[in-house]
Amino acid sequence: MRKVVVLALVLAAACSNPRDQKVPTDPGTWESNENFTKTIKELPPEDARLLAAWMMRMGVQQALGGQGLPDRTIQQAIDEQKSFEVEQAAKQAKQERLAAEVKRQREEAIAKMNAVLTVALTQLRFYKADWRRDIVSDGFEIKFALQNQSKKDLAGVKGAVTLLDMFDDPIKTVNLSVDSAIPAGKVIEWGGTMDFNQFRDEDVKLKNTPLEKIKTVWTPELFLFADGSRLEVPR
Repeated sequence: MRKVVVLALVLAAACSNPRDQKVPTDPGTWESNENFTKTIKELPPEDARLLAAWMMRMGVQQALGGQGLPDRTIQQAIDEQKSFEVEQAAKQAKQERLAAEVKRQREEAIAKMNAVLTVALTQLRFYKADWRRDIVSDGFEIKFALQNQSKKDLAGVKGAVTLLDMFDDPIKTVNLSVDSAIPAGKVIEWGGTMDFNQFRDEDVKLKNTPLEKIKTVWTPELFLFADGSRLEVPR
């Protein structure tokens, strides 16, 4: 008889495991349910964190128009959150590996393309509007030298030149789309104009920075060769 009583007590204790308590499906009762809040306080810190994260995630889903909260015990909610976080960590790691691989490919492509073409700023001149000469607004005249260092003729190049001050702080970025041929081993000059906006800090700084104090960083995007081949930086 005593064995039966002991067994009954053991079974009763097992059935009263606080982790088997249901998570209230109404978030509005989470704080007022004394048994529930007491059980949460008795959980180890990590399990309490997992349960709180699960509750927050379910609450947000419900607030966004999802179904009511699922019927889960405290332990089930903890286990679900743990699995969710493991899955999210795996996704994050996969994304980071992909980003690192794309970055590596971009750096390799840029290095290869910079060995093909060198771009240098040769002229930067500010000019004023002059209605008599049909110049309707203030602007900049800018010129670059482009040297093809490869053994193949280039049919066109696309990229951007970032103009820096003497402290390597960016002033302005100029996009280049040059459809002129650049023979192998040769240098061509490419030029254009840019509008000046007196309310744009970068334009004012560019106007007030002497050419000899401007540094350039060339970032290639696409090279088209006369033979139909191409070099391109992965996006």
